[in-house]
Amino acid sequence: MKISIQSLGFTPQQSLLDAIDSKMEKLLPIYEDIISMDVRLDYENTSREIEVTVHIVGRKTIVVKKNADTFEAALDDLYGALRTSIRRHKEKKRDRD
Repeated sequence: MKISIQSLGFTPQQSLLDAIDSKMEKLLPIYEDIISMDVRLDYENTSREIEVTVHIVGRKTIVVKKNADTFEAALDDLYGALRTSIRRHKEKKRDRD
């Protein structure tokens, strides 16, 4: 699985990049059909935003966006929402098959 990280207007610390890689890698055992993930980091005045686009086999994409005071908090919120979305997609696919 390929993970690409793009930051807008700043250079993220290596610890943040490592945390993102770690969280995103945890999603692969949940659903093996994940091809790649695009992570976008945005730094606003008082808010930090993370958006992840997950590309799945069969031209399906899942997009989740979260805001918080810190990137770490946004990443934690995003991971939970993304895990739920991926599981929901997996269940729907299993029901159709």
